Amino acid sequence: MMKKLFFIIFFVLFFKYPLYGHTKVYSVSFPQEGNVDASLLIRNYKILTRYYAVLELKKEIKDFAYLAIDDINYEGFDGKHNFSVVINTEIFKENGAFLDDELIEILEILLQDWDSLSKLDVKSITGSLIKKYESELVIIDIIRSYDLHTKVGKAFIKSKLREIEKKVIVNLDEKDIKTILLLSYLYLKAGYGIKSEELLASALNNYPDSFILNNRYAVILKEMGKFDEAIREFESHIERFGNPLSLFYLGMTFKNKEDCIETVKKLNNFIKLAKDNYSNEKVIARNAINECQEGLKSKKKSLPKNKRRKK
Repeated sequence: MMKKLFFIIFFVLFFKYPLYGHTKVYSVSFPQEGNVDASLLIRNYKILTRYYAVLELKKEIKDFAYLAIDDINYEGFDGKHNFSVVINTEIFKENGAFLDDELIEILEILLQDWDSLSKLDVKSITGSLIKKYESELVIIDIIRSYDLHTKVGKAFIKSKLREIEKKVIVNLDEKDIKTILLLSYLYLKAGYGIKSEELLASALNNYPDSFILNNRYAVILKEMGKFDEAIREFESHIERFGNPLSLFYLGMTFKNKEDCIETVKKLNNFIKLAKDNYSNEKVIARNAINECQEGLKSKKKSLPKNKRRKK
């Protein structure tokens, strides 16, 4: 009941004023819960405020919603707990604003964690659990502070890598999947592909059944030009996990190998299985299919007529 009440209040407030602008401040509230430490309750509500804010913002600015919240402040208690949410979307309208799929994946896992928190009985929430959620906000801070939401170059990330690593190690659990994904992304972007590959290979010993880690490992192989190894990984994932994304990446790996026949076959299968999901990947897949089909037509036209008829 508490969750539903809060969501309705928040929804109205968000659409009462225009979303876009340099800075906007919105007020949101939660009901009081008895027999719960007040400071712990406020910290819990602050995280949930961010969760619902992201859900609403995603409708307008999609994946940049995670980064558009400048601050969340506790405004006191007047029979209910009141919070203000400071929104700033201006920086994401600048040229070069961009989020890699790898970062979006990490942020989506954060959102799933917040969703799990929203479903817990408030009385069962511990200080150590809240501390974990609070410390993981460093992921958002790192993305914003080091302009990872823009197309920053390899040299810049490489120059800041040790500094970022220190922040990660101090604030995050090194064995957590989000931490592993973030570090593997940074290593690859900084030009340390082998280090990224080794990190993921080691993590798979602890999480052998994680589709996310298995998929990221295969993607790293693809990005490093180890196409045959990547193909073997993606093909095994299709059997093990049945996730259409494996077909997408398999098709794109064949495209990297300039095998257009297999590219078209795999990506068409992906589009069929994806149905109404993976809209961004389907756009990429269709473009790749069109490019391959044009290439195959051009190749056929360049052949002597007597060879075109041969099967």
